[in-house]
Amino acid sequence: MTWLAIDLRAGEGIPLHDHAHGQLIYSAQGIIQVEGQRNAWIVPPERAVWVPPQMPHRIGNRAAAQLRTLYVSADSARRLPNDCQVLWVTPFLRELILSLVSRAPIYEPGSATDRLAQVALDEVAIAGAVPYRLPLPDDPRLRSLVDALLENPGDARSVVHWARACGMSVRTLARVFKQEMGMGFAAWRQQARLMTAIAQLSEGARVTDVALDLGYENPSAFIAMFKRTLGETPGRFVKKPRG
Repeated sequence: MTWLAIDLRAGEGIPLHDHAHGQLIYSAQGIIQVEGQRNAWIVPPERAVWVPPQMPHRIGNRAAAQLRTLYVSADSARRLPNDCQVLWVTPFLRELILSLVSRAPIYEPGSATDRLAQVALDEVAIAGAVPYRLPLPDDPRLRSLVDALLENPGDARSVVHWARACGMSVRTLARVFKQEMGMGFAAWRQQARLMTAIAQLSEGARVTDVALDLGYENPSAFIAMFKRTLGETPGRFVKKPRG
């Protein structure tokens, strides 16, 4: 195992790439967006994304972020999932990651750093997965729509506007969207807003601010959507123990 610490300026991101090794992408500070396998994940600091070896992916960030990444050899990665997943980062795993990236990434087998790396690998292997994802399209017309809404999930313009922007009728947009994404436009936009809300709430944002940022006219409408989807209010969600 080796590691790397990268501080990203707002909007800097990392373009599409892949690695011969697996990668655990963790942001010690700041929300990041990871894309791979035709899916996107909006990830706050209490979670990380596991990316298997040879899996193309890109990283985006609207605000500044502190990436702390663990690279896992292909042999060791066989213990871990063979697809991209979002994992809970327990306080223990967080401290392991931060301790490792503070050390030189070259070390002797059997050394204290090597033992610490093995414990970190064990913790990643048992970390719980989080079932939050957003499907992404191959169709370039839909991709421009999706990119715009990922950049600004609070954009409340109607499906009529987006159909016109994509050069489609509303009926054609609905059909192609369902084929590409496995869900309708309204359901996808709600999921994008929900994932953004979870990330912002996890960073300590106020419910009212999140609701307004995501285009809701009042916090009550946002709270109702959140509870209907996740079965609990935003306030209860952020207070619930994780890991």
